[in-house]
Amino acid sequence: MKHVLMPIAVALLALNTANVFAQTESNPSQPTNAPARQAVEGQAPSPGDLALALETVNAFIEQLKTDARAPGYALLTPEARASESEDDWDALINQLHERAGERQDSRFAFALRTDSLPQAEPGNYVVIGLNTNFATQKLTETIILQSVDGRYMISGYHFQDRKPAG
Repeated sequence: MKHVLMPIAVALLALNTANVFAQTESNPSQPTNAPARQAVEGQAPSPGDLALALETVNAFIEQLKTDARAPGYALLTPEARASESEDDWDALINQLHERAGERQDSRFAFALRTDSLPQAEPGNYVVIGLNTNFATQKLTETIILQSVDGRYMISGYHFQDRKPAG
């Protein structure tokens, strides 16, 4: 299992909604129309669920490192693909790269298993948090995965500035 965890790392959980993709969060000192953060209750995922979720996360990270169009789009749940066109997904991922530069490394911060998320249908979810260093910024990434036909697929992806420790 150690080899699955090595490529990734996670930080704190900050969910705005389960159906929002590649969302940036503005500086908290500036006014924003973003929805308020909501706490999510859950527990640690089983080792099997965590391994399956991390397979998808690692595949997503590998695709983000390429110059492919709309990296990770095939890893989205059918519902996510229905609400987010491939062009829109590609534009959002490009926004991440323009803002933060090239991905340097990620560290696993947390994993949470839950049956419910704010503004989402009930389901079997695993939320993975990563602390990621990019060329020009340090961000927290939150990847929301939903079990679909026995495999975990991405139902939401968020990134925001990482708060310094202490």
